[in-house]
Amino acid sequence: TEEAVLPLLTGSDEAVAEPDYDVACIHLQQNQLLRLPLALTRYVNLRQLDVSSNSLTTVDPIILHLTKLTSLVLKNNLITSDGIPKGLAALQ
Repeated sequence: TEEAVLPLLTGSDEAVAEPDYDVACIHLQQNQLLRLPLALTRYVNLRQLDVSSNSLTTVDPIILHLTKLTSLVLKNNLITSDGIPKGLAALQ
């Protein structure tokens, strides 16, 4: 399983690159993220995403585009139940 780390998500959210089919796991814990990077949507086979211990207050609906995601770690953030997209529970 390929893993990715923060440097591949640097840069402008406006310039999302071509789809990447190789990355299955991304660890972004303890990066003081305020929101999920739009660039995450390029990882079409992403199965595991760890964004624990950041400063997220909501889970951006872009997460719903990661249809192969099976593990999403959100612990130690500032997320309330109002900040979770309704379709998130439907992801398998």
